[in-house]
Amino acid sequence: MKISSHILFRKLRDKFIFSMYGSEGSDLVLERPLFLRHGADLKDDQIYLADESMIQTLPETKACSVLLYVGGRAEELLEFFDAVFVFRGLGLFDLYDAVQGIYSEYEEWDSRLRRMLNIGGNVQEMINASAAIFNNPLFLYDRNYSILALSDIYTSDPTMVPLMDKSYLAEFVNAPDGSEAYSKRRAVFALCATGVRSIYINIAGQNKFQYRLMALEISRKFNASDASLMEHLANIIQLAIAGGLSAEADSKTALSFIIKNSITGEYSDTYYIEKRLNEYDWKKEHHYFCVKISDTRERRGRNIQSVCTKIKELLPGACAFEYDNGAAVVVNLEHAGIEQETLLASFGPLGSFLQEWNLTAGISGGFSGFMELAQYFRQAELALSLGGRNKTEERLFHFRDVKELLLLDSCTRELPAPMVCAPEVITLRNYDIKHNTDYYKTLYYFLKSNLRPVQTIKELNIHRSTLNYRLERIEAITGLDATNCRNQWYLLLSFKLLEYADKVI
Repeated sequence: MKISSHILFRKLRDKFIFSMYGSEGSDLVLERPLFLRHGADLKDDQIYLADESMIQTLPETKACSVLLYVGGRAEELLEFFDAVFVFRGLGLFDLYDAVQGIYSEYEEWDSRLRRMLNIGGNVQEMINASAAIFNNPLFLYDRNYSILALSDIYTSDPTMVPLMDKSYLAEFVNAPDGSEAYSKRRAVFALCATGVRSIYINIAGQNKFQYRLMALEISRKFNASDASLMEHLANIIQLAIAGGLSAEADSKTALSFIIKNSITGEYSDTYYIEKRLNEYDWKKEHHYFCVKISDTRERRGRNIQSVCTKIKELLPGACAFEYDNGAAVVVNLEHAGIEQETLLASFGPLGSFLQEWNLTAGISGGFSGFMELAQYFRQAELALSLGGRNKTEERLFHFRDVKELLLLDSCTRELPAPMVCAPEVITLRNYDIKHNTDYYKTLYYFLKSNLRPVQTIKELNIHRSTLNYRLERIEAITGLDATNCRNQWYLLLSFKLLEYADKVI
């Protein structure tokens, strides 16, 4: 888990005396500390530690990072960091250990929350686990002002009784749609509005406001990082609510959350992912495929959950869940009892299901291990989006069949095809249009035949002398000697880009 520079400042202030120069930030963006190496490039969102012996020369570039410095000078260093904390009479490794301890505190909290999420723990447990982080009452309530969870240590506090009344909570909810009160971003209600200052995060369900996580300023004053930590907690609670998790959640539901968090990047530690999936006999040496499924109907009213249920019936080794207006599926071939070749050919038992339910699907390449799980799922998404552009009658699109489209699409993402193509090709195309000649097509087939005249003559059905004449004219028009071409790959790519853009060939 990352921390903010404000958390770093507040926690270090409890242990050491130091001076701070620059500004604090409240967003959770800072990575674990690194020692500042002489001559190394600075990275953003990093904590660096250094003493006078480690900074022989000043850095060459500025970074949006924090420097913890043991020494005398500081003003000149501030030019290269957002904030500089200056310590004196302190061992650098003692400071390093203190910073690591801060990270351990917050990562232990984060790990507890994610363990609860993975095993189906409920929201009440998550809020209780957060008590030491916020030291203020936390509670979750819905749009009907019903309290779903409240920090246990405050349930017997008499001062909380009036604050849990529905009429009081209505003050926080009764705002017109589109106002700040309904935004997904964190917000603060001032003391004058409700009598108690509060931080809240709205949690959406089915793309509309459904729940609110709130902290009240009762036991201590809010600090600058509370809102960011609230957002972190709200994101995990939203995952729990979206999956309908409870204390009785089954293992398949928990498995889907591990997979989903791996795909979205919430889980990035490969060792942790492997360890959690191993609990469900999903081993790194097994073989897998990712699938993204979408409803092709103009009116998308289907219950995606029923799609996921059907998929898991047809393929027992599949983990399927609702994701991004469709379904995400990861198939464990060892558990599904299906051969890789069968899946590549027809998607096995799901081929007829896609046709019957009017669904389309993109399928990734096969893989083992979980290090690149998110990237393989991205393959499935790209297969679905690129493959469905022109072949609307098909239901299944393999990533292997859209790789060329992906490359061409990437080449023209920033600029249109004519602006990235070889100018000789553009000149030749324009000349043909103006003079009704056929040099553009001739050059293409000559390059495509790897500069072999016999093959080109056969492709174009022309005489050898005609080909020689055309090649001479191509050189005269463009200055390009096609028989001694060093940029054949670039010229061929240019033809492909133009074909991709407007079907010239």
